Amino acid sequence: MRAQSTSKVMNAPINDFLSRTGIMKKDIAKGMFVTGQTITDWTRESHPKPVTAENAVRLAEVTNDSRLAQTIGYFYLGLPRPLDGDYKLDLSYLDDLREVEEDERDEIQQNRRLRRILCKQGELDSEAYDLVLELAREQAEACIVNQQYLFALCERLNISVMDLMDMYMDQWKAEGYFGKEL
Repeated sequence: MRAQSTSKVMNAPINDFLSRTGIMKKDIAKGMFVTGQTITDWTRESHPKPVTAENAVRLAEVTNDSRLAQTIGYFYLGLPRPLDGDYKLDLSYLDDLREVEEDERDEIQQNRRLRRILCKQGELDSEAYDLVLELAREQAEACIVNQQYLFALCERLNISVMDLMDMYMDQWKAEGYFGKEL
């Protein structure tokens, strides 16, 4: 188990959100029931104050922004962060990249030894471990790009991923994807 701080410096992601959306710090502060100075403290370029996990959750709820929520998930839960590297993030490029990543994963899955390993129980020897790790890396890349594609679709609709989840959760429960309430 990894011991991690429950507070993280988030000035860059919050400042990115503010510049992308034009939303004012005072509006976030009002929605979170904190002072304007609190948001300023979090967003300073020099010596910003860290954001607690509780405040990060409140920030995600108030901003209802997929990219910021994804960053918060990365900082506090270790979930995949938003893509911000060399790849173009518009729908057509992400769709192409999504297919490339899925093809790479599918190619690795064609390895018969790997498929046998995945069907068995028990400890993995070092060769088996390396094969499964390579597949896990390719699966992660496919998931990360698919997730970014979903965010781009939601952005095109001018909704957040959280809005999409709210819109279709009852349907997904009825279809058996999810069961009991959390």
